[in-house]
Amino acid sequence: MPIVVSAVLFCVASSTRATPARDDSVAKLFDLMRVEQTYNQMVSQWDAMVEASAKQAAAAQGAELSTEQRLLVRKTETELKAAVPWVAIREINLQVYRESFTEEEIQQLIAFYESPTGQMFLEKMPGVSAKTMALSQQRIQSAMQKLEKELQAEREHFN
Repeated sequence: MPIVVSAVLFCVASSTRATPARDDSVAKLFDLMRVEQTYNQMVSQWDAMVEASAKQAAAAQGAELSTEQRLLVRKTETELKAAVPWVAIREINLQVYRESFTEEEIQQLIAFYESPTGQMFLEKMPGVSAKTMALSQQRIQSAMQKLEKELQAEREHFN
């Protein structure tokens, strides 16, 4: 009897073993999900953040960005892009998806993103993400201002 139970368990375990996700399937999913476009948008946001940060630092000193500082900003943006090119990020994503999803799950995701609902989701997500980010930043700024006032009050109390 134990041999029969062991054989049944082995058969069940063997039949439920999932096929690993294939690179071509994951690449198709990435195309449908517009992963490269999302990456490119993120890189553009990095550029804007680097420039805004440099301008903010200059403004804090009562100045505008000099020509040298503008060149340094451009160099920083270029080096940041070179440090994390899409090709490298794509390979990392492929690896993570292969390790995280089965081929069947990838096919289900592909079917979803090919559907009208999946396409609607993809169309709306950039706006949803942007709004979420803006509202989160407002909350964080408000909290930071409050914290800064509290810290200033504590410094004054101890001085």
